[in-house]
Amino acid sequence: MLGRLQMTVDECIDAYVLLSDKVFQKQRHRVTVKGHVQGRFDSNELEKAIREIVVENGLKEDALLQDSRDAKCKVFVCATSKETSDTVRLTSYRSPRGRERLIRVTKIWEAGRATSAASSFFDPITIGDFGTGMPSLKPFTDDLVGIGQSLLAIATETEKTAERFSRDKSTLDDRGRYYRFNVIQGLEDVGLE
Repeated sequence: MLGRLQMTVDECIDAYVLLSDKVFQKQRHRVTVKGHVQGRFDSNELEKAIREIVVENGLKEDALLQDSRDAKCKVFVCATSKETSDTVRLTSYRSPRGRERLIRVTKIWEAGRATSAASSFFDPITIGDFGTGMPSLKPFTDDLVGIGQSLLAIATETEKTAERFSRDKSTLDDRGRYYRFNVIQGLEDVGLE
């Protein structure tokens, strides 16, 4: 929202609060009749809410994440490949480390859905032939204890990844070209139910 849609921080917070009111309402049982764990919240509702935000900000609902070469703010979001469990960057710009086929097909709403496709919240999404939604550490087990352990490991891993990136790319931080958006204040009271 900040980069590709050029929204202000306050506009992003307002949009997220509205989105959360629509999206974070428990919709179904966590385990299907066949014993599969499914997302707690409605993935279609999230997709619809993201598309509405895109349109409200002057773009077509299926606008690509890819931005113009002279864009002032380059954006990337991370998702986890269901097939390989690798972290994949979905970018608004061409990058030597980016996946060329993804930049040509990834829509803004798909990137938003992919980053929120953690198995415990939303169902996975496929972008082109790239599936997301599996944890990068190890597969979830079918039991609640295993799911809880996996979620804790994922939360810890994201902090480690951020620390490693900051350390490895310290020149970006030193020049003021890197900032990690963590919710420290402003959205801490927004619940997921």
